[in-house]
Amino acid sequence: MSDKIVSILSKFSREELAFFAKYKLPTYSLKTQEIIQERIRYINLDQQEIVRLISENEFIDSKGSSLKVCPRCNSDKLFIDQLEIYDHRSLAILDGDSFRSDIEKLEMKVCFVCGFNLSKDKKPRFLSRLFRRQS
Repeated sequence: MSDKIVSILSKFSREELAFFAKYKLPTYSLKTQEIIQERIRYINLDQQEIVRLISENEFIDSKGSSLKVCPRCNSDKLFIDQLEIYDHRSLAILDGDSFRSDIEKLEMKVCFVCGFNLSKDKKPRFLSRLFRRQS
């Protein structure tokens, strides 16, 4: 397992590893955190350097392509998933032809490096659909 973690982290730039250390490190188990911290020490990345790299690179202009890179850390390592939202107010799920009209697809993008949710602006609409009153 540790070889897989080291393999993934070895593909990170110093900047990406700094963001990963600040935002994602606490989300892992203690054993995994130790492996990640070992990798951080291996490339001589100390706390001051992490703070400096983040302050210099956080929310900088991301080459005008905000959909392909994370706006917080400028990484292109994004996790993209499609969610399907069903409109349960209708009985259309019994009818195969109109069933497709009751599905709304929502693309969720989350940065693998820093955990930033690029789809956050779509979330309120998504949540309001889930919790709207049935008439």
